[in-house]
Amino acid sequence: MGDLIKGRYWQKVADERRKKPYSIVLADKNAPNEEVWTRQIEDMSRSTKASAVPIVPDSEGTDSNPFSLDALAVFIYRVLNRVNHPNHSEFESELIERFGSLVKMPLLKSER
Repeated sequence: MGDLIKGRYWQKVADERRKKPYSIVLADKNAPNEEVWTRQIEDMSRSTKASAVPIVPDSEGTDSNPFSLDALAVFIYRVLNRVNHPNHSEFESELIERFGSLVKMPLLKSER
């Protein structure tokens, strides 16, 4: 999980790749930007003699986003269901510490 590695995600993937060069690694990471692709993923692929294959949802997208609204809804739904996500409670605690209080506003009905 990238949040536990604190900015060294692709380096950790490369290290694991070197340990087991004949393994397949599925790196489930939010859409990397161009800098991540060119500097980290491509470098990691070259240095470990690996092939990087991006996998994206089969989605028509919109004029302003590469993903369709239904795909975005699924992504958001998954993020909202991360109750045990390691940074969830830390994030809330930090907000309470900085602002003194926190209001939680439900966005979706829980049965949806």
